[in-house]
Amino acid sequence: MKIFRSLAERPKATCAVTMGSFDGVHRGHRALIERTVAAARKKNLSALALTYEPHPRMVLGDPSTVRLLTVLPEKLYFFETFGLDETLVYPFDRRVAGMEPEEYVERILLEGLAARHLVVGYDHRFGKARRGSVALLEKLAARHPFELEVIEPVRHSSEAVKSSVIRESLAAARFDEAIQLLGHPFPIYGEKAKGHGRGKKLGYPTFNLSPQPHKLLPAPGIYAARAASGTRFLDGMLYIGTCPTFGESSQSVEINILDGEVELGSEILILAERFIRPDEKFGSVQPLIEQIKMDEKKIRAYFATQGKAALAGRKGGELWP
Repeated sequence: MKIFRSLAERPKATCAVTMGSFDGVHRGHRALIERTVAAARKKNLSALALTYEPHPRMVLGDPSTVRLLTVLPEKLYFFETFGLDETLVYPFDRRVAGMEPEEYVERILLEGLAARHLVVGYDHRFGKARRGSVALLEKLAARHPFELEVIEPVRHSSEAVKSSVIRESLAAARFDEAIQLLGHPFPIYGEKAKGHGRGKKLGYPTFNLSPQPHKLLPAPGIYAARAASGTRFLDGMLYIGTCPTFGESSQSVEINILDGEVELGSEILILAERFIRPDEKFGSVQPLIEQIKMDEKKIRAYFATQGKAALAGRKGGELWP
């Protein structure tokens, strides 16, 4: 997948476009992407996602309160996995926020991207004061050379899948519910960080990582997860927490690879699949080691029954085994 950071970088070529913040790249977003790819293949166009960096809420609101389901590298990973040819990461600022919807369509979608097919959700809003709507796009499509396709809500248990609902699930420590809404494992991308070396002393060496700023993390605890190593994903035990047994206060994110030590590189992508148990403070190290052994047994059993296929390289952009 080709990634562009400005309209000037991208060679002028017709395309099918879907646009939005895509926080989470959840089931509803995936429906938009799949329709965009299908339209592009049918019309011999390039399939492109137009997204924004930073997230609009960081520009229009208080950035200190923003927590994202997916930071940009995670979004790009899913975009490519789901079959997009290109992504335009459009710089979002107050000038863009103040652009009238008609100007947005004409300058960015038509003149900038040469869009010939546009896919949006039923409730999509854009432009100054969010005045742009599906109704406006329908009027513009009638007099401009692009076809508009509107996607109805994707529902889970009768409720429309939305990023806000997924955040609520994570805040309530309902991890399994959250990933059902996402439709894929929960991603955590970050730089490799130096740890305290305790994992190795406990018999479970770990890779520590520092997530990107504004990343929303699941509740503290143990998770069945996979870590990227080249084109492979390796089974592992993920820990998120403050290491209360050792009296720490800062949050740690680290993963133990179940079968052998490997080098994961300076940047790590983890995909968390199953919540195992909450974080816990133990009176001494030995009970902690015994609990980790039980966690390992549960996680190996999970991967034995649910995780036999590698995530990378599956047909149709599938992420679940």
